[in-house]
Formats: sequence, C-alpha cells, structure tokens
Amino acid sequence: MAPSARGPQELEALVALARRFVEQRRVPEATELYRVAQRLDPRNLGVQLALAQLRRQQHEPAGTARTPHEQAREEARRNVIDAAHFLGLAHLYT
Repeated sequence: MAPSARGPQELEALVALARRFVEQRRVPEATELYRVAQRLDPRNLGVQLALAQLRRQQHEPAGTARTPHEQAREEARRNVIDAAHFLGLAHLYT
C-alpha cells in the first residue's frame, strides 16, 4: 500500500515528533509514533530501522548505555556500509 497524497507530510511530522520523544527518553511514545508511521508507509526502511533500534534499546540493561563516542563510531560504521551498498547498486544500474 503506497502512502496517500498527504502521507509524506504526515509521515515526516510523525518521525520528527518521534525523534524528539527519543531525545527526551520518552521511548514508549516514540515507539507508538513510529508504529503509526509504519502503518502509513510500511516499506519505509528508516522507520523500520528506528523501530528496531528502539526495541533493542528497550531490551538492553540500563548499565550498558554506550558513550557518545561509541554511538558516533557505530553510526559512522553504518554510514560506510550504506555508502558501499549504494555504490554497488549504482554500479549495477549503470
């Protein structure tokens, strides 16, 4: 099911609000907003990834919080993987 004509704006607003809730450590509210966003656009990988990260965060013990440096390194690692995938796809389609 494709998002409706007004769906992209609603989706962006929901995701932005969910991110604010995550920053405020209001994880249950953020999770619910991401679920609504997923119902609007079930194929949105960004929403799926955010939900997966929230689920993982909820299941980690409180003492295992990562430092900002570790989080930045993990994000950089994911960005490198994404870039490699995009380059591979670009190579396939050119």
